[in-house]
Amino acid sequence: MTDVNAPGIREVRIVKGSTVFHVHGPLAGAEGVYLAAGQVQNLYEALVKTTWKTGAFQAGGRVKGVKYLPRDVHLGFHMLDTFTEYELNDSLFRQCFDFWPDPYDPDPPPTTIEVDTDLSGTRKLDVLMYEQPEFAPDVDPIMQQFGTVLFKLRAGEAFWYENDDVQTFTSTSSSAAGTVTASNPTDTPCYQKWILTLGTFTLPDIQLLGPRGLRAPAGANAARTVGPIVISATNGGGVVNLDGQQLMFRDLNNTNIQGQMAGLYFNFEIPPYTPATQLPVAYTGAPSGGAMIQLVQPRRWTRPWGLELPPGPAVAPQPILSVFTGTNFAYVIPPFANTIDYVLLGGGGGSNPSGTGVLTSKRGGAAGAWTTGTLTRGTSIPWATTTITGTIGAGGATNAAGAATTATWVGGSVLSAAGGAANGAPDGNGQSPGNTTYNGLTYVGGATAESIAGIPGNAPGGGGAIGMGFIPGGAGARGQAWFYAYTV
Repeated sequence: MTDVNAPGIREVRIVKGSTVFHVHGPLAGAEGVYLAAGQVQNLYEALVKTTWKTGAFQAGGRVKGVKYLPRDVHLGFHMLDTFTEYELNDSLFRQCFDFWPDPYDPDPPPTTIEVDTDLSGTRKLDVLMYEQPEFAPDVDPIMQQFGTVLFKLRAGEAFWYENDDVQTFTSTSSSAAGTVTASNPTDTPCYQKWILTLGTFTLPDIQLLGPRGLRAPAGANAARTVGPIVISATNGGGVVNLDGQQLMFRDLNNTNIQGQMAGLYFNFEIPPYTPATQLPVAYTGAPSGGAMIQLVQPRRWTRPWGLELPPGPAVAPQPILSVFTGTNFAYVIPPFANTIDYVLLGGGGGSNPSGTGVLTSKRGGAAGAWTTGTLTRGTSIPWATTTITGTIGAGGATNAAGAATTATWVGGSVLSAAGGAANGAPDGNGQSPGNTTYNGLTYVGGATAESIAGIPGNAPGGGGAIGMGFIPGGAGARGQAWFYAYTV
């Protein structure tokens, strides 16, 4: 790998506690160690193994799973003398690496590779040695005051990480409600953690869906909360952790308190490329001084730099207009949409029957009626609802009213646009419903049917023209339904 020498990499550092070795960049070699050209392997992309399945009659296959593996990193370093001897620099650098965390230190510092770039700032990877270093000098390194050592390192955590993003809601009241900001600019899921003081808490467990950069609360769990989460003085405090390698509920003493949660459980992590989103939080029953809710969001990346979304605003999905003209319909709501405008038009009314007079009626059929409105997902229609069904109102036959156009969903009310009345036009023409404009869009109704005997109404929604003599009056035209889906 030669990328570490590319413009834009400000520094590569090896850090353990307070000890820092600058091994690439302007300060490379300041402590007597720098990266060897051509001896940097597996530092770039996280190691992945995918699982695929192919059916007996399938052409090709489909992916079934993705697993991120421990990362084996090989780094070669040149070592030399500075204001101190080569052998001392070599010894101090070797002390930065262990085969396992120090079992005698209650909080041993990790060995961390830090890569600092103009694009992405600082990202880190913690490593241990999995084999002894390779050192095969051709000459006496102490005499030459120079040597090259290859370190064989392994990162148990597959991803590079940044410092956690921490958001806090706090109040001095015994009860309070507010919001915290959730986000995830990285290319991997964020398994968030909540830190709680004493009190009874209600926390969000919201499903976030949508295209990259536009994820928002959506689906059946767009407003899901978990509570009451009771953290008592005996607990001393509480932690909720969505990382599957950790206890989901524990107290300040690191004791598993899942049993006192009465079956409560969190389901939803923060997806990659989620923009800043306000999440509701609340508590009651806090002691004197109030309470604190802290949202801790780890930042994990598959590479030491890059993979951010391009700068500039994300492009929202384009609104979708769907039109239905058949007898029955089933409208599938686009997953990205949180708002749906509906426009319904009833069937037109029919005109008079046949008769023996020159004109048996002087009035055509009335036009169908318009009904408009807006459905907001999570408020006026559940996120769990994915389909709206309905019936397009048929035009009225001779001397019959048009039928209503309807729309509904499971558990919802019925939206309806009435059909036109028979012989309900003000004159012999088949009445036009005209056009209607709703939220800036114009929806076009059928034109007027001229008062020529027996002319049927014009779709959608027009009434039939008058009958004459033995020519029956015109039938009304069928109605129509429009649905306009978008995100606000």
